[in-house]
This record gives sequence, structure tokens and C-alpha cells, in this order.
Amino acid sequence: NSAQKKGRNSLHQFTQYMNVNAVPSTVFLDEAGGPITILQGELSAKELEPYLTLISENIFKKIKTKEDWEDFQKKFKSKIKE
Repeated sequence: NSAQKKGRNSLHQFTQYMNVNAVPSTVFLDEAGGPITILQGELSAKELEPYLTLISENIFKKIKTKEDWEDFQKKFKSKIKE
């Protein structure tokens, strides 16, 4: 089916554009549709939570260095109960 093939190709082009190299992947986009970060692999809720906070509270805009990121991770307190 030509339409189905075109759809797959479009998806492939989109994943290339977003630099997605693994499945599953989670891509966070900014308001303009630009990628903020890409998380590859399956993530638990606890692993995903810091990224959701980082993005939803716009903290990612303040993180400029590896040290900033490590500081955020150290200070992050999970709200997920074990």
C-alpha cells in the first residue's frame, strides 16, 4: 500500500529529524516544537519524574552545564511513593 509506505517513510524522516536512534524514546519539545531533550529506553515513573519537573517548571532553561544538571539531580526530591 503506497499510502502506508509513505506514512512509514514520514515517521522515519521525523525520527531522523528529532535524532531518535532507539525505541522507545521520549522527546520533549519546547513551545516552538524544537527538541529540549531526548530520553532513550524504557523509563519508570521515578526515572521520568525529574525530567517532567525540569520541563514543566522551565528549569531546563537555567541548566547550562553538566554541573548545573548534577546539582538539579542532587536537589530533586521525588513525590512518588515507593
